Amino acid sequence: MKNRFLYLLLIVGTVLMSSCGSYSKEMTKMLRKAVGKDLKGYYPFSYPTNNFGILTTFEYNLSPEYQLCAMLNCFDSLEILNSSEWLNLKGLADIGEGAPISINERIQSSISVNAVLPKLWNTLDLKGGIDKKHIKNVSLKMGRAYVRHLNRLRFNDLINSLPDDNLYKKQYLSGNLVIVVSDVVVTSMEVIVELEDSMKIALEAKFAPGTANSKFTDISLNGQVERIASGKYAFKINQPVIILRLAKKQPQAGTLQESDNFEQWIYAKDYIKSKEYIDFLLKME
Repeated sequence: MKNRFLYLLLIVGTVLMSSCGSYSKEMTKMLRKAVGKDLKGYYPFSYPTNNFGILTTFEYNLSPEYQLCAMLNCFDSLEILNSSEWLNLKGLADIGEGAPISINERIQSSISVNAVLPKLWNTLDLKGGIDKKHIKNVSLKMGRAYVRHLNRLRFNDLINSLPDDNLYKKQYLSGNLVIVVSDVVVTSMEVIVELEDSMKIALEAKFAPGTANSKFTDISLNGQVERIASGKYAFKINQPVIILRLAKKQPQAGTLQESDNFEQWIYAKDYIKSKEYIDFLLKME
């Protein structure tokens, strides 16, 4: 399963290497307008995901081989029971709600074709995907945007509650950690795509006779593909999707309960879209 996930990331990442610049600028600009934030130091993901956001922790730097844990997996006590607990990380995250996201047609097409649809084609096991020239029309809708900030005081309380021999606590007290201290999520995502008649056969084959929709599952998302009409489909993710993240490095060995924010921490370069990240996935494969 892990290798399959890495393979999916590799394909999507490789496809997006040439378009990451424009995609990143468009996504950041759009979300800055929606949430009214500076978003300095935030890095956009190149694919939709519900993981690797706030609290994801690395040792020394953000190179993927140094990742210690992702979000909720970092602490056994963070058992999430519903979507509200996921959003506020069971009280560890402070949340700011943004305005509804308005996306012009050009950016809708860019994000859908370059980021969302490649994920869908691979999840549905459509070998080689569907060439963008065979897409007659595409539209994108996103739910409301939220900015999440890790609450330093509650984070310190959590670390204080850990036993002295806990690896996370020991690394924090040694000053070796890089932590995603903030991220931006949207509550849902929907792409409606209309294909040329010559290409719709590939998707039609994924639906059982007489059914209107088909659910799919992969390691990072749960979603649904619905047939709206012949050759026209809706790809829906009805759960929060992480779009941007901000990581910072400890400036020194952890001193608990000293500050209520992460302003003194150092901005960290994120490898999420970099050539180094793609090279790492190739090695893992």
